[in-house]
Amino acid sequence: MAVSGAQYTKYGGNTTCFEIADDPEHRVLIDAGTGLRDVDHTLYHDHTLSFTFFLTPYHWDHIQGIPVFAPTWVPGNRFTFYGDSTEVGDVRATLAGVITQPWFPAALVDSPAEISYADMDMEKPVELDNVAISTVRLHHPQGVSGFRIDGPKRSVVIATDHESEPDANRALAEFAKGADVLIHDAQYLPAEYPLRVGWGHSTWEHAVEAADRAGVGQLVLTSHDPDHTDDDIDGIVNAAAERFPNTVAGAEGMSFEL
Repeated sequence: MAVSGAQYTKYGGNTTCFEIADDPEHRVLIDAGTGLRDVDHTLYHDHTLSFTFFLTPYHWDHIQGIPVFAPTWVPGNRFTFYGDSTEVGDVRATLAGVITQPWFPAALVDSPAEISYADMDMEKPVELDNVAISTVRLHHPQGVSGFRIDGPKRSVVIATDHESEPDANRALAEFAKGADVLIHDAQYLPAEYPLRVGWGHSTWEHAVEAADRAGVGQLVLTSHDPDHTDDDIDGIVNAAAERFPNTVAGAEGMSFEL
């Protein structure tokens, strides 16, 4: 859930949204949480726009920005939503089932924008705007996709909402091998985790182990627990950095060159 208050000003309180910023006319995003509103503020709405979204899981915190994103309701705007339909059904039906009355006053299926839906191909990257976007299945209730973005010079892997599990960990290690940046779930403290096994999230220790296995250059901790303040997250980063020195915590506005 999104949070606000003075204790969240350093890292921010929006739910997950990553933008691959290259072409101002074609915005490419991974996840569509409440952080999507910040993207809206950078748009020029005097002409049609194109958006491609890659969704990790379909839980509320990853999609709740879609219905309040102004371009969703503008005729002529073009949207493509990529997702993995293995566990929950196809992407279109999943989004249409929640962005509709009585949960929202307008239904996504009635949007005047041009909206298409596609399943991710686990074997073939999507080539967009000078980057290649690949996917891997990770471990989370109702399924989750991890994404790797390979740019002309550098690579970033996003493994948000992933709970440490042997098979998925091996898949992630191979998928993220040699990446410049690994953005990895670190929602829980090790002491908190025993009461949250099966909830679909990792500890900072799990994130450090993933970074070591993949041999990445930098570890970025993400999926911050909404009950963890800035001070709490600072403590988590300090603990993780003792084992993986190039560790930081994800914060709103953070960017990485590709």
